[in-house]
Amino acid sequence: MDLLQSQGITVSEWGSTDGADLNSKKLLGRLMATSGWKKQDGYANNLSGFNAIPSDYRVDGKTPTGIGYNCVLWTTDRDVSDNPIAFEIVQLPSDTYAKTTPYPTGFFPPMIPVRLVKTP
Repeated sequence: MDLLQSQGITVSEWGSTDGADLNSKKLLGRLMATSGWKKQDGYANNLSGFNAIPSDYRVDGKTPTGIGYNCVLWTTDRDVSDNPIAFEIVQLPSDTYAKTTPYPTGFFPPMIPVRLVKTP
C-alpha cells in the first residue's frame, strides 16, 4: 500500500485501485515496466523506477496464466488465516488495477516471483 500511495494512487478500503479510473491507470503506469505488457496503452512509463515486469502465475500441474497481463509478487504480509499476501498489477482489456490478495499455500501452492525491495 505504501508503494501505491507513494505514487499518489488512491487505494480503496478493500485494498484495490480503481481500474476504470483514467488518472489511476496513468499513476499506476509509473510503477510498470515500459515493455513486456501485452496491452500497449501508453501508460506504462516506469517513472518511479519500480519496473513492475509482467510475469505468469503458475500452479503446479496447470497451464501458466497471465503472461503479459499480470505482475504478481509476494509480500511479507499475511492475512488473519496466516496465508501469505501477494501484490498484483493486473491489466485487462478495459481496466488496469493493483490489489493485494491472500494466496493459500496448501495443495498446489502458487508459484509467484519474489522481488526484494529496499525500504527507503
